[in-house]
Order: sequence, then C-alpha cells, then structure tokens
Amino acid sequence: FFSVSRVMDVFRCPVCISPAKLCVLCPHCRQIFCQPCMERWLSQGHGNCPHCRDALEVEQLLRLPWADEVNRRLQELEHKAADELESEEGGRNACPQHKCRLNVHCNSCKVCVCYECALWGPHKGHDLQPLEQAYELQFKRISAYVPSLRTRQEKLLDRLRDIEQNAALLRKARDEMNSEINQHVELMKNNVDLQHTAMLETLVNRKNKLLEQVQLLSRLLLEINTHLQSRSKSDLVSRSLEIMQMLENIQQHPVGNFTFKAVEPVFTNELWPDFDTGLLRIPDFARLSEGANAKEPVFSEPLKQNGLLWRLKAYPGGTAAVNGIYLSVFLELLSGPPRDLIPTKCLYEWRLELLHSDGQPSVIREHACEFEVGECWGYERFHRLDQLTSGGFVDQHGDLCIEFHVRAPSYHQLAKTQEWYIAQLEEDNLAKTELLQQLQREDGLSSAAAGIGCGRGGGGGSSSSSSSALGGHSSHRHSQRPAQPQEAQQAQHQQLDSREELGRRSRSAADVGGTDGDASGGSLSNSNNSISSSGSSGSGSSSSSGSS
Repeated sequence: FFSVSRVMDVFRCPVCISPAKLCVLCPHCRQIFCQPCMERWLSQGHGNCPHCRDALEVEQLLRLPWADEVNRRLQELEHKAADELESEEGGRNACPQHKCRLNVHCNSCKVCVCYECALWGPHKGHDLQPLEQAYELQFKRISAYVPSLRTRQEKLLDRLRDIEQNAALLRKARDEMNSEINQHVELMKNNVDLQHTAMLETLVNRKNKLLEQVQLLSRLLLEINTHLQSRSKSDLVSRSLEIMQMLENIQQHPVGNFTFKAVEPVFTNELWPDFDTGLLRIPDFARLSEGANAKEPVFSEPLKQNGLLWRLKAYPGGTAAVNGIYLSVFLELLSGPPRDLIPTKCLYEWRLELLHSDGQPSVIREHACEFEVGECWGYERFHRLDQLTSGGFVDQHGDLCIEFHVRAPSYHQLAKTQEWYIAQLEEDNLAKTELLQQLQREDGLSSAAAGIGCGRGGGGGSSSSSSSALGGHSSHRHSQRPAQPQEAQQAQHQQLDSREELGRRSRSAADVGGTDGDASGGSLSNSNNSISSSGSSGSGSSSSSGSS
C-alpha cells in the first residue's frame, strides 16, 4: 500500500541519512544523494559510490532538479499525516469497550485500560498504576539509553574515520610504489594492485560492519524519537518491552568489538633486494665513552650475506678528530669478491639506525658506496655524545644499540655476487673431495704394507719386528676409517702381485747357488728397498736359504 515514509526513503540521502537536498543521481546504482554530501565524499579521496562502490567522479553525477520539488511535497504530506495522527489520537487513546480515555496501566497484564476496566472490569484486583506515572517511568528508562547510544554512534563514526584514513594511507602507499615501478613491468604492478585490493577488501568488510551498526542505531534512534515525540503514551508504554529488548540486544555487543587493527600499508617489493640486518650492542656505554678506552673501537658480530662478510665498527668516544664530542660509526666489508671477478661496480646501499630505548623514532643515516674488501664507510659525527643519554637512546641497563642494514642496489648485482659465492663453494667442495680421496689412497697403501709385513714376518728379526709394528699401526688406522674404495683395493692387489713376482725371482736365483745367487739377491734387495721395507725383508730371507 502507499506510504509516505516509504516514498521518502527513496529520496533519503544514505550519507547524511536525511531527505536529500539538491538531489543528484548515481549513474550506476540509481541512488539519490545530496549534492553537497557527494561532493564532500568525493573530495575526501573516495573514488567510488558510497552505495554500490563503483568508481565515480563528480562530473558523472546526474542532477535531478525535479526531485527537490517532489521531496518538498512529500515532506508536506508527512507533516499532514502527523497532524492527522495527532487528531486521531483521542480515538486511538480510548477504551474500545467503554469509549472513555485510557488513564490506567495494568502492570499485571502490561496493558493500558480505563478506570471502569480497572475498578469493575476484568482488571479488578490487578497491580494498577496511573498512566502518567507509567509513562514517566518508561520515558525515563528509555531516555537514559539515548546518551549512550549517541556516544556509541560517535565512537563508531570515529572508527569509520580511522578506516577512511587508513584506506587513504594504503592508496598513498600504492601510488608511491606504482610511481617507482617501471611502466613496462606490468606483472609487478598487477601484483601490487592485487595486494592493495585484498587490503581494501578487508577495510571494506570492516566498514560494512560499522555501517550496519550505524544504520541500525539510526533507525532505532529515529523510532525512539518518534515514540517519544509524536506517538501516544499508551503506544510508548505498550511497546516499551519491545524497545527495551532491542536496546539490550544492542548493548550486548560493546563498541570494543568493532575496534580493528589498522592494515599496514606494506607491499612486497619485487624491484630491489631486501636489507640484511645486523645489530651492534655497546654495553655500559657511559664507561666506554670516557677514559682511556674511549678511542678503542667496538665491533658487532659479523653479518654474512651471500659470501660477503660485514661488521659495524663504532668508537664510543669518537675518533681522534672528534674525540669526546661525537659518536663515530663505520661499516666495514671484511670479505667479498675481488674487483676483477665482478666487472660491475660493487655499489651497496646501507643504513645505520640508532635505536631509541622507548620505541620512539630512531636516528637514521642512509648512504650508497662502492666497497672493497677491508674498506670502511661511515660517519665520524654520527651523533653527539651529550645527547645520547638525554635523548633516550641509552637504555636502563646502560646499553646503546645500533642496527645496520646492507643490500645490493639491484637483483643483477645480487645475482653476480651469488654466482661468485657458488663458484667459491664449488672450489672448496672440489678441494675437500680431492683431499678425502688422497687420504683414502694413503690409508689403502698403509693397510697393504701392513698386511705384507705381517705375512712375511718369519724373516730377519729387525725387519719382521718393524713390519709387525707397521702392521699393528695400520690395522689401528684402518679400524678408524671407512671401507676402502674400489680404486684403493685395485692398487693394493697390484702391489701384492708385483711383490710376489719379485719373491719368485729371488728364490730362483738362490736355487742356482753360490756367490752368484747371493750377489743377485743383494742387488734385488737394494732395488726393492726403494719400493717398500717389507720387500727388502722378503729378499733377505731368500738369499739366506740359497746360501745354505
């Protein structure tokens, strides 16, 4: 059915929640707004419609000059309806049975009745109360909630403003980052836009929750004002339980539930490498900055970065030029690639940050320099000594903390440094592998020599004892090493075959007999003596058998 209030809702601005003035229309959702409200909304950095969230500019708004006249006529109809309602109040505020005014409230039945119903009718003997007293009581109870509701509305509006400011910071951060990105790197820009959209979606969800609460409170306040100002007392008393139930439901959700943590305007940077961070903590700074130790440097723990080794060097009392006046801090490159291996300039961006003990803003120095191994760059006048303690940079334990951050200015230089570091690791790995193989071969030869010495231990006393000692030592070494590789076993078998061949030759020479056999045996022993000690002992035993 036709209702003036329903038609008026069509011409109500959702921004100010009032009848629209100088009506304008959104071309996307066909929602009517106040022209001043939309101009203020769009001038504050909002680039979309507050109703449908589509992109919108001031020039796209459609002016509706006829809507102002319609809105004015609707307001007249509304006032006329209110007047008619007030004139009909006498009929609605009458007892349907006795046709007299309702002036008593039955607390037992929760209804308003007349005197006749209360004294002689069905409400006789019930808990009765004059209507004026019941009205004043309910009016006070409901009115007591109005200030808290207004305060709640203000707090929610503050949350909305915080979210809008947060969204503005996000947009600003996005624009600054997009301005630094090359126009040809579309993939990076898309990634940034995707991150920004996700963050804005989080804020929009939060905003929608707050808007729902604000609109709910607005409708409730409007209804309460209508009941308090234009409705009859009996209607207010009759609907008091319903209104109180709504108020209690709202109070069950405190404003603190709608306090959100701000979305940080931080985006993933794909253009430059991230900083690697180290820390220099100077304990008992006051003692180190005075006296004989003031000129002695203090070093941080080394910071490893793809084969590079950095450290921070600080003079608590300053260098000789500024001793006792300034704190001096320098960044030093301890190890890195030589300049001839990396033809490009070894330019590095670095930042020194003097940390505040209470978490307040730090003192930051930034620079970019070309470093060579063993070279230092920094500041002799980093900070005045007399302002460190008073400025809150020395903590309660007397320590001073300085962070240092280093990075390559581009991924190209970072990749070059990593290539050099990988080559260094491969060279070290190859050298260790060769050393391990050499040790395994030596271990195999020692084990073979020990085995031969033990097998021919029946020869000369000194030789057999030497061989047994060597064999015992080799067996002990062998027990501590892993199994021999195939190459070592083949070398061992070849040595055994050669020594057996030499033994056969020496025995055949001894069978020929006489002095010739002794001479040939001695010559063979001398020649084998350069091969191994076990070979000489074997030849000696052969010559002895020939003589006998």
